[in-house]
Amino acid sequence: MRRKLWGLSLLMSFCVAGQVQADTPPHWTFLDIGAEFNAIGNSFFPYTVNDLGQVAGSGVQGFFGGSPSGAFVTKPNSPVNWSARPDASGFFIDQVVTGHFNNDPPSNSPDNTLSPAPRAINNLGDTTGRGYSYPHDMTFVGNHTTTTAIGPQTAGTDGYAINDSDTVAGITATAGGWTHAVRIQGGNLTDLGTFSTQAPTRANDVSIAFAINNSGVVVGQAQNDVFVGQVGNNQTRAFRWTQATGLVDLGSAGGYFSAAYDISNNGLIVGQSYDSAFISHAVLWNAQDQITILPGGYGSASFVNDAGWVVGGGQGNYFFYENGQTYNLLSLLNDDGTHWSNIVITDMNNLGQMSGYATNDNTPGGGRRAFLLTPDNLAQVPEPASTGILAIIGLSMLRRRRR
Repeated sequence: MRRKLWGLSLLMSFCVAGQVQADTPPHWTFLDIGAEFNAIGNSFFPYTVNDLGQVAGSGVQGFFGGSPSGAFVTKPNSPVNWSARPDASGFFIDQVVTGHFNNDPPSNSPDNTLSPAPRAINNLGDTTGRGYSYPHDMTFVGNHTTTTAIGPQTAGTDGYAINDSDTVAGITATAGGWTHAVRIQGGNLTDLGTFSTQAPTRANDVSIAFAINNSGVVVGQAQNDVFVGQVGNNQTRAFRWTQATGLVDLGSAGGYFSAAYDISNNGLIVGQSYDSAFISHAVLWNAQDQITILPGGYGSASFVNDAGWVVGGGQGNYFFYENGQTYNLLSLLNDDGTHWSNIVITDMNNLGQMSGYATNDNTPGGGRRAFLLTPDNLAQVPEPASTGILAIIGLSMLRRRRR
């Protein structure tokens, strides 16, 4: 999971009567990790960041000259080094990378060259995403030496998340042409299905897995058999999946739609849900699957970590939530005089670092740049015995930290 704009003031701070005021929120500082597009034809998109501060994504070096393209992973807390050229095996030799930087083979190519595009990275530096290996699309797991296709080599298979056991959550195409959520472990694909018990149709046979934690719990969204006349489709429900329980409906805030976009290692889940008036809300489910609308009037929550930090919103209106209080995230970013604008957040790790891209007004031509945001106070995961109670809109939750 992404939006824009900069320089909004602190939006809201909620406090339950009689409680101690929450700690001062952190502030984040930009590290410019490279041009999304620059004059010599380098380009890349930063999708994700792990707890080491490694940013992963897809890129092209010197695309005007037909140079190799594929995936990148930076060194921890470091920019992409575009001055390096890949060696004969297709790797940048002076930085950690993932996969091969090879152009897609021609249609008559007999080889099995993979062009990966990482969407997620774990704390081993392994990535997953969607690649092309003639003549098929596929999901892969890659690291600094190899890139391995996993699951079926069919169009529509994609890895969206990976845990520290290299178990992948994502999607695959069904025989009927719809999309199902999947878990891929050790090369074995498990179709997570949907909530529907009827014959598959476009209206009831779609599910998506967005995230997986280190316990192997998968979250996402799936359709059921309840038809919603106003939208001409069936209800979509956020789910939690384990091997023991299968799909568990997490419910909604009263409306026909909910989706779970991220899960922490201690079971906190964030996403969005409509209420009965068709208004979308940022929501959080605790480890007991109780849903809470986060304060501030935001429409969606995208990321949660093991300390209970939540980030969401978008389109110039991101929020940061911690310890029962919601803040305008963009007001907590240190501009450092470099004038960042049009900010898009693509991921958050367990230290509270965030990857993304934005316009840097000091770049000639106002070019877009990728960044890594680091908080001045790194998020801390409390010991279980000292876990505190959060109060949000009358509902208590545990304060913790992410995947």
